[in-house]
Amino acid sequence: MALSTINDAVLRVGELLIPIVGVMKCELLAGHYIQADETYVGVQTDEKKGCNHTGYFWQYSAPGKGVVFDFNMTRSKDVPKAFL
Repeated sequence: MALSTINDAVLRVGELLIPIVGVMKCELLAGHYIQADETYVGVQTDEKKGCNHTGYFWQYSAPGKGVVFDFNMTRSKDVPKAFL
C-alpha cells in the first residue's frame, strides 16, 4: 500500500472524529474544572526542509471526563483563550 494511501486514510478518519471531539469539548466546557497543559512536538513542513518547526499539542481534561487535544504552531496564551 502506498504511503499516500495510508496518509489519506488517517486524514479521513481524523475528519470523521471532528464531531465527536466537538461534543467532548462541550462536555469539558460545561464543567467547573478543566486541566490544561501543552507539550512541544517536532513538525516537518515544506517551508523548512531538513529541519523541524516546533509545534504544540495542547491537552484539556477534567477528572472523570475525556481528554481533548488541540494542535497549534504556537504556545501563545491566545490558544487556550480560543479553546476556553
